[in-house]
Amino acid sequence: MRFNVLLCINIFVFPIIFSTMNSFGMMLSTQVDRSFTKKIHLLPSDSKSMRELGLSPLFVTKQSLMDLDLIKDITSALRNEGLNETTITAKINEMKFPGRVYRSFENGTFKKQQVPHNIDVPCVLDLGIYNGCNRKLIQIKGLDQGNLEAKIQFPDGLCAGHSLNNAYILQRYAKTGEVKYLKDLKDMNGAAEFILKNNIKNWLDIKEARGKLFEINRNIKDPNISIVSTVGLFDSSLDKHPAFEVCFDKNEFDLIQKDKKIIQKGLQRNFFFHAIVIGDEEVKLDKGHYFTCVIIKELNEIQYVVVDTFPGGVYHLQDGSHEKNRLMFLIQNIEQGSSTINLPNVHMLEYEKIIQKEKKENERK
Repeated sequence: MRFNVLLCINIFVFPIIFSTMNSFGMMLSTQVDRSFTKKIHLLPSDSKSMRELGLSPLFVTKQSLMDLDLIKDITSALRNEGLNETTITAKINEMKFPGRVYRSFENGTFKKQQVPHNIDVPCVLDLGIYNGCNRKLIQIKGLDQGNLEAKIQFPDGLCAGHSLNNAYILQRYAKTGEVKYLKDLKDMNGAAEFILKNNIKNWLDIKEARGKLFEINRNIKDPNISIVSTVGLFDSSLDKHPAFEVCFDKNEFDLIQKDKKIIQKGLQRNFFFHAIVIGDEEVKLDKGHYFTCVIIKELNEIQYVVVDTFPGGVYHLQDGSHEKNRLMFLIQNIEQGSSTINLPNVHMLEYEKIIQKEKKENERK
């Protein structure tokens, strides 16, 4: 790593940091964008404006093609299994109204739960005041990549590319305050153009997708966007864990720790924007998913804004869910330097199982 420090006569210091990206030696200039010393714009967060701009409601009802006779047969079978009526209703609704999911972590595994179809879920959560700033956690409606597949015949697994596109769109809005950019979040033609222009593929492997997104962003030369395979890498003490060398990429960890410091420093300014394209590597051993979280600061107001592209929708604000815990883990690590939240990671859990198995085998010898 090399630092070139230029001293101006006014004693301003402008660091240009060259960080090693991965084992192939890719280099990225990580430089704080000085354009955000000027005013930027928060998202409208009142319910009326969000509805008018199409940022809410988050979900629409996608009823499946189940006829009444089939529903009756399934209900009867579930009753014969001894399930109560509340559980039966929930299971039928999962079949009738697919989508709108969140995860819970129970007994060492992640389980999908479903937001009830008749609930207009909250889009804005007040996080209170920290370090003199009023903070909000917001989820807004974006493109449903399943609709893009159905209407334009694009593959369903383009979440990484869509998430990077959403990061650029929200940055354009933050810089200008022009609401036309918020409407671009659901523009299928614009999304398709971005995918084709940047040669984005159906990358299902979370690590491969991150590497490809990094190359695209490096070519665009945008220092205000981070790309991370799991928010667990924002934990500054992660490299002390016994499973670190097996489960994580040290180059990615080092880069994210630098980005973390840039974000922390940026939040000390009056105006700041940073986008993070986030992978869910901690919940899956194989195929993964990406979504976008942006941080916008205007004076003493901070917004953490989430937009997802998962078909049918993922709800990130459900109390007790992995999705909300993941966001709060990220926010605490940025604001406080560390987090009190235990973030489960299936790769680390698998590592621990292997270690325990080897330990038992050694004890038998």
